[in-house]
Amino acid sequence: MNITKERETFNFMGLDFDVTKAKEMIEAKTKGLEETTIDIEEMVMSIQHDIGPDGKLYFEEEIPKNIKKWKATMGIGIDYERAKKVKVEGYAIGIQFKSEFGGCIIDGWHRIYKAYKTGIKTMKCYCFSANLARKLVNNPRMRERLF
Repeated sequence: MNITKERETFNFMGLDFDVTKAKEMIEAKTKGLEETTIDIEEMVMSIQHDIGPDGKLYFEEEIPKNIKKWKATMGIGIDYERAKKVKVEGYAIGIQFKSEFGGCIIDGWHRIYKAYKTGIKTMKCYCFSANLARKLVNNPRMRERLF
């Protein structure tokens, strides 16, 4: 996530999503937004983690300092110090690509991590259909390809 004076964005595989605009659309109750619930245990698997020799899930902050990473996985990187301070209340924001590409959470990863660590099982999520999600991407070529 990048926060400038004016805008908050989320970069996913080289594509910038305008999170500020998404929040404005939620606040305006834009037609077509779907309010849904996400499963925290399912979503937390998208945050960068490793699987230890014991088969247990370890997030970067939990890996003992004297041990090299066991099995690196790709995923969303988060600031663990920030995650400790966020309030879990609130919602996540998700977008839907064309059906063959699935979807992605563009805001709420720190809350998702904290929810997982505190035993919360679900979280409210506002989901942008592919048609609405197009409005959050500035790159026209990618916008046409993914949405």
